[in-house]
Amino acid sequence: MPLGHLHEPPKNIHPRMQEILHEFFNLFVERLSLLPTWKIDHGISLKEGTELVNVRPYKYTHYQKNEIEKQVQEMLRSGLVRPQH
Repeated sequence: MPLGHLHEPPKNIHPRMQEILHEFFNLFVERLSLLPTWKIDHGISLKEGTELVNVRPYKYTHYQKNEIEKQVQEMLRSGLVRPQH
């Protein structure tokens, strides 16, 4: 399963920056899927008696809402995120 791909760095950047990009190339990989599953499943334990945080969602303009929905659909389609069941 491909984890991502690396965009070719621009040729017109400072040579030291090219060295840094080359040295840390794995930090600049664009993820195309979720990370693989692990043998150990992690969770966040809440203190006993603590309730989940319930805050009112932000209001977005029509344009922002459409853009957010478009990006979420693209991430779902590409497998980068998946619905919670």
